Amino acid sequence: MEVDGFLADSVVVAEGKLYAQGAGWNTISVQSLPAVHDRVGIGMIIDVPYTDTNQEHQFSLHLETEDGEQLPLGDAPPGMETPDGRIRTIEGVFNMGRPPMLVAGDDQLIPLALNLNGLPFTTAGRYTFVIAIDGEEVKRLSFRVQAARFGPQARRRRGRCGFCSRPVPDTGTCSRCCPWLGRYGTWGWMGQMRFFLAEPEGPALDELDRSWRDIRYTPKVHRHGSFREHDVRASLPGVSVPVLLITGREDRITRPAESEEIAGPLPDATLAIVDGAGHIPFAE
Repeated sequence: MEVDGFLADSVVVAEGKLYAQGAGWNTISVQSLPAVHDRVGIGMIIDVPYTDTNQEHQFSLHLETEDGEQLPLGDAPPGMETPDGRIRTIEGVFNMGRPPMLVAGDDQLIPLALNLNGLPFTTAGRYTFVIAIDGEEVKRLSFRVQAARFGPQARRRRGRCGFCSRPVPDTGTCSRCCPWLGRYGTWGWMGQMRFFLAEPEGPALDELDRSWRDIRYTPKVHRHGSFREHDVRASLPGVSVPVLLITGREDRITRPAESEEIAGPLPDATLAIVDGAGHIPFAE
């Protein structure tokens, strides 16, 4: 019996098919260790030969380190006793029948999805999900956990602006995209957030730090320079739905005057300017 599998951010089975979100990776990057990863999805397709139908089969999955140590996958369900209240193996039973339309000799496929929330990782290294059928290992899905630096701080060390990739001086500032970094002199994800807030040292900064601590930051997507080449103002009069624009009075990124410029051509727009807020009014 063969099993194909992959890792994803989330996987579900619907109408006999696998639906995956964020599939096709083998590395988890975290800001620091130990860390807890929100979710790992495991998509599997079990190929059941014709001769193995109408029989009960055992399925199992566990996660192990490079040294073969099995790691906890979650809390033990009610009624199951384990030494530490955690489970290290997920097991199940399946029995594939023979539908009337099945051609003799044909294999059948079973799609299976597992989502594991809150997996803890204490050290960097290679980890492997081991899948077994009837006690025999049939598939290994390996990935690496590594601590990495995010955002412009990492790119600055290579002498490039974190947003537009232009060469920058030792100060790490780019005069075209981010002159504010030179004024504020603080790099890193939370260092940047200080510029976005009306009160750089206020409680909103702590809340953002807690909420976004493990965010996957992608400088190739978040570039100020690319936004300058994307102008949709000519299409604003054609927007047919009501629009609510919310901005902060102290927003240094999209200033209130620029929000007014956007609201003007819209047929049905309401502009709300939040006093005492910067670029992230929902957090402030």
